[in-house]
Amino acid sequence: MKVKSAVLREFKKPVTIEELELADPKAHEVMIKVKAVGFCHSDLHVFLGEIAVPLPMVLGHETAGIVEKVGAGVTKVKKGDPVVCTWMVPCGKCFQCLNGRPNICEGNFTSFLTGHLPDGTSRLTDKAGKEVLQAFFISGFSTYTVVPEDGVILLPKNFPLEYACFMGCSVPTGWGSIVNVANAKAGTSVAIYGCGGVGLNVIRAAAMRQANPIIAVDLEG
Repeated sequence: MKVKSAVLREFKKPVTIEELELADPKAHEVMIKVKAVGFCHSDLHVFLGEIAVPLPMVLGHETAGIVEKVGAGVTKVKKGDPVVCTWMVPCGKCFQCLNGRPNICEGNFTSFLTGHLPDGTSRLTDKAGKEVLQAFFISGFSTYTVVPEDGVILLPKNFPLEYACFMGCSVPTGWGSIVNVANAKAGTSVAIYGCGGVGLNVIRAAAMRQANPIIAVDLEG
């Protein structure tokens, strides 16, 4: 099907809005109608060429939308379900996955770096029939996208998708910094340097853990 996407063809150059061809989902894949997407600093790193990835590529990984179509064998979601995408799709079999660190999965990391889905291919092609790569297994800067079934999380009905998209990155990053890394508890003093998307969620998580005092430091008031 024809989709409209923001394609990065050169680092540090404006993206181009192009009509691309999106293939149908394969087995255990899901097509999503994108409703909301954030612009993460990781997207900026790629745009600036600070993360070595091949081009052309469609960025965008803080993505929420509605399931449009499912491939064979999909059981977790169905057409019409609201979902948020995850920027890493763990293989579930490698050393890191088996030791509780699926965020640094080794099994799918090559596909992650090369802009492909776990099977080593992209679902996007341009008008010349050439492959356009998918960033972070998602490519949310597109009207529709295809992602692995294991890369979507079902949301409650009527959950605001403009908020849900941040659940794919900045919210769990902030929460994980407090809970998994700092292990902050009631009475722990916490200082947050930088109050952007992640920093604000660090503050929120620290408050929920009843940390005290919570000190936020930023150049902008």
